[in-house]
Amino acid sequence: MRNQTSRSERDTFLLGQEIGRQIQPPRVILLYGELGSGKTVLVRGMAEGLGVTDPGLVRSPSYTLVNEYPGEKSTLYHLDFYRLDSLRDLYSIGLEEILASQSIVII
Repeated sequence: MRNQTSRSERDTFLLGQEIGRQIQPPRVILLYGELGSGKTVLVRGMAEGLGVTDPGLVRSPSYTLVNEYPGEKSTLYHLDFYRLDSLRDLYSIGLEEILASQSIVII
């Protein structure tokens, strides 16, 4: 994939779509950015590229901690670790099972 710079929400979505088309499970992707930097828009585009039935339903997992979206190629898990306080919290959200599921996991 070529190096790209996003200058708009649409650019970010399209970049995510391209990544989603090319990525193969199992894969773990770590995203880091300030609130409002476009992480969820990127994930929404990836969901579209992975064949998730309704990528418009992709939301930030800030309050749910884990969102699961079945797709044509793979299930997409979107996780938020920001509010986790301890290693025990990772177990409580089912991280071991998610990582063992041969899915696309975006944190």
